[in-house]
Amino acid sequence: MTTDAMRLERFREDVARLRASVDADLVYRPGQPAPVQIAGVQCYTGEQVVALYKPGPQHDCTSQEWYECRHKVREWVGLSLPASPSTTLRRIILTTAFVSSCMRDDVPLNAEAMLTPERVEQYVALYPRRSLRSLSTLRSELRSVGIAATTRAAWPRPPADYGGRNAAAPYSGATIAAYWDACLAQSTSHRRHVMATILSLGLGAGLRRAEMYELRTSHVVHHPVHEGLLVVVLPDRLVPLRHEVADMVLHLCDEQPTGRLIGGAGTGKSLTDPLGRMREALDVPASLPLLNLSRLRTTWAVACLSDGANLAEFQRMAGTKSGRVLEKFAGFISHRDTHDDWMLPASGTRSATGPMPGLPMDGGNA
Repeated sequence: MTTDAMRLERFREDVARLRASVDADLVYRPGQPAPVQIAGVQCYTGEQVVALYKPGPQHDCTSQEWYECRHKVREWVGLSLPASPSTTLRRIILTTAFVSSCMRDDVPLNAEAMLTPERVEQYVALYPRRSLRSLSTLRSELRSVGIAATTRAAWPRPPADYGGRNAAAPYSGATIAAYWDACLAQSTSHRRHVMATILSLGLGAGLRRAEMYELRTSHVVHHPVHEGLLVVVLPDRLVPLRHEVADMVLHLCDEQPTGRLIGGAGTGKSLTDPLGRMREALDVPASLPLLNLSRLRTTWAVACLSDGANLAEFQRMAGTKSGRVLEKFAGFISHRDTHDDWMLPASGTRSATGPMPGLPMDGGNA
């Protein structure tokens, strides 16, 4: 007998095969620029760069010096990780050379002793054969490490950021309906397909720009246990498709049975924003706001959170680890104000997990 657990196990194996079937050059890695290669390994994150980096002869650090300082350098650079692997590589190379120089001057291998503004400025002033631009880069990279790795050094501290830029407001139901009307009114079947794909993947799965463009038709699959549930398979996560667009997505898959769900030939690498080109070609009435992918993603996020997805589940679906993202969506989620119904789940009265463990349930003594 085939059980739900067996179906799920086969499903996970199928998902792994789907991910492996995509050309590595086309795999979208959210928020990450091009990789760098270290010791024959493609590094897509700053963490990978920090873990694998070892200085070469050209990096002004002997093997003995690296042996002594490697843990500290990795720790300090790790505290200041930039978004780009290439920037991380540059930062750890410059930091390693700086730390090695300090060690030769008998400076203690301690962030508060080494990573001071005065010592960095002295190092930059004595740095040989560099242009003003490269010296500015050197100063900037060491400054970033110093600010992240020290608490007492006299670096200027940036003001606290408690919110950042607000998320784009979700679209109203009336605006979404008008977009679907505009989709049906497109002048060609190709444009109708493109607009329907953008609306479906944006409102139904909150996909980012490159994810939406590169999604393969074969990566929209049926869940093996929950009947009628479609799942979008991405390189880093699975996203359950919102039920209101499921039928449309199945129709789009029938229209485009192979290749990209949105259609189009080639890799799109010659274009800076191939999806943007497709979107610009759509006929959208001037009375409607711009069809913005960020607002589609916000609309999806607010729908998921309003329907009860918990924070861990949402972050897993959205492919984000930042709490700030949740803060930006929170202002758009309404409370269940009738009779203070929102208080019931918080109190455990309507809990899906049952009562808090370890407490007496009969009102008597524990």
